[in-house]
Amino acid sequence: VLGEGHIVCGHCRNCRAGRGHLCRNTLGVGVNRPGAFGEYLAIPQHNVVPIPDDVPDEIAAIFDPLGNAVHTALSFDLVGEDVLVTGAGPIGIMGALVAQCVGARKVVITDINPVRLALA
Repeated sequence: VLGEGHIVCGHCRNCRAGRGHLCRNTLGVGVNRPGAFGEYLAIPQHNVVPIPDDVPDEIAAIFDPLGNAVHTALSFDLVGEDVLVTGAGPIGIMGALVAQCVGARKVVITDINPVRLALA
């Protein structure tokens, strides 16, 4: 299974409008409540998403960072725009690829880590 790490209240205006990602009462697993590095983790049932058996663990492991990259990149109309991604880590590289796929004109990634820049 995949566990969504943002625990929202479900009662505020944003939650009731289907915008839980904007909940002002969000608790982050590992930030505002016990984290996920233990053998067991307690989170609300609606934060648990089953992963189909035919999805390899290596792919399932990148769902969260990929979701962050896609959500951020698709928050703006990037068609024909120039995009600067600051940080050539996994999420930055994925975000740059999403920006390219949706039609950004030019995508540039910056980082101070030469190893990460080489990967980008």
